[in-house]
Amino acid sequence: MSYRHTAINGVKWTSIASVITSVIKLVQFAVLAHYLSKSDFGLMAIVGMVVGFSALFIDFGINAAIVHKQDITKAQLSSLYWLNIAVSIILFALLFALAPLVASFYDEPALIPIIRILASTFIIAGIGNQFAVLLQKELKFKALAFINIISVFVGFGLAIYLAMQGYGVYSLVYATLVTYGINALLNVYKGWAIHHPDFSFSFQEIKSMLSFGFFQMGERSVNYLNAQFDVLLIGKLFGTEVLGVYSVAKNISSKPYQIINPIINKVTFPIMSKIQNETSRLRKLFLNVINYLCSVNFPIYVLVIFLAEDIIVNLFGAKWVDAIILLQLLAAYRMFTSFGNPIGSLLLAKGRADLGFYWNLALFIFIPFIIYGGSHWGLVGVASSLLLLQVLLMYPAWYFLVNELSDITFLEYAYTIGKPFFIAFVGGVLGFLMCTIFGVEYFVLRFVIYGIAMLATIFFLNKKFNPLFYEIIFDFLKNKENEKEAI
Repeated sequence: MSYRHTAINGVKWTSIASVITSVIKLVQFAVLAHYLSKSDFGLMAIVGMVVGFSALFIDFGINAAIVHKQDITKAQLSSLYWLNIAVSIILFALLFALAPLVASFYDEPALIPIIRILASTFIIAGIGNQFAVLLQKELKFKALAFINIISVFVGFGLAIYLAMQGYGVYSLVYATLVTYGINALLNVYKGWAIHHPDFSFSFQEIKSMLSFGFFQMGERSVNYLNAQFDVLLIGKLFGTEVLGVYSVAKNISSKPYQIINPIINKVTFPIMSKIQNETSRLRKLFLNVINYLCSVNFPIYVLVIFLAEDIIVNLFGAKWVDAIILLQLLAAYRMFTSFGNPIGSLLLAKGRADLGFYWNLALFIFIPFIIYGGSHWGLVGVASSLLLLQVLLMYPAWYFLVNELSDITFLEYAYTIGKPFFIAFVGGVLGFLMCTIFGVEYFVLRFVIYGIAMLATIFFLNKKFNPLFYEIIFDFLKNKENEKEAI
C-alpha cells in the first residue's frame, strides 16, 4: 500500500467535503445573522456548548479504539455498537432532565425546550456513529465526503427557509435535527456492507478496549471544557446578547480550523495507526503533517486578521462591529491552536490516550483562572488571555507530548512551524502595503489584492524554503494516481 497516495486521495475527498460543508455553514451563518438577534446566537452558543460536551460521551471513547485496533472482531464491534446505543439513550434522558438546571444557571428559561429538543441528537447520532468510524478506518473518504455534503446542504436549506418564515432560533434547532438524521441514515446505509451488528453483547469481548476508551473520553471531555470555558463564563457574566457577539467572532475564527484540520486528521490518524510501530516513518509523517497544516492554516488566518473589519461589516452587517477586534484576536489564537491536532492523532496512534488525558487535566486546573482573569477587561480581555496562553503552551506541549513519543527536538518542531509562519506573515504584509499604497477601499478588490499577494508569496517562498509542501500540493493537484490504485 502506498500511504503517500492513499493520504493524497483521502485529503482530496475530505477537502472537498470540508470546504463545501464549511462554506455552506458560513453562508448560513451570514444569512441568519440578518434574521436572528444577538441573543438568539447567544442561546445557541450555550446550547451548543452543553450538547457538545454531552456528545463527547456518546461513543464512550471507543471510536478511536476501533481505528487503533487492527484486529478487531465482529463480536467486539457488535458489543461496542449496543454499548454506544445504550449510552446515547442515557445521555438523552440526563440532558432532558437537567435542562431546567442549565436554564436556571443562565437565568434563561428559553433554553429548556431548545436543550430538550436537541438532546434527541444523541440517539440519532448513536445509530450511525460506528458506521462512520468504520468508513474512516477503511479509508472510504469519498463516501464520507458525500454523506457530509448532502446532510449539511439539506440542513442549510431548511434553516434558511425557517428563518425567513420567522422561526427565529428554532430555525437552527430544527435544521440541526434534520442534519443529524440524514447523516446517521446515510452512514448506516454505506457502512452496512463493512459491518452490521448482531443482536449480541459481551462485556468480556470489549473489556480490554474500555480502558483506552475511558482515557480517550476523559481527555476529550477535559479538552472540550478547556476550549468552551470562555463561552460558559461570558454567558454567565455578561448575558446572551454579549455572548452572541463573542460567538460570531469565535465561529468565524474557527471556520478555517474546522475546514482544514479534520481533513488532515481523518486521513492521518488511521495511517498513523497502521505504522504505529515504525518509529522513523511515524516521526517523519508527524513532522510532515505539522508542516502541511501550518502551511495551509497560517496564510488564511493572516488574511482574516488583516481583513477582519471587511469580513464583519460586509458579510454580517454593521450591528456586529463589536466583533471585529475579537475576530482578530481569536484568529491569532486559532492560528496557534491549529497545529495541535496532530499531537492528538500521534497519542492515539501510539495507544497513549492516557497521556493526552493527563495533559488536558493539568491544563484544566489553571485555564479557567486565566480566562476569568482576562474577563475583568471584558471580551477583549478573554480573547487576549486565550491567545497569550496558547503561545506560552507551545514549549510544554512539545516537551511532555511530542518529544515523549517521537524524540523530535524542539528546534525541529519550532522550525517546522516557523517556516509557514514567516511565509504567511510576509504575504499579509505585502497585501497590506499594496492596498495602502494604492488606497484600495472596496472590499472585493481588497480581498483580491490580498489573495494575489498571499498566493504569490506562498508560491515563491514555499518553492525556495519549504519544497516539501510545494511538492505535495502539486502531487495533490495533478492527482496522477488512480483512486483504486491509491487505496
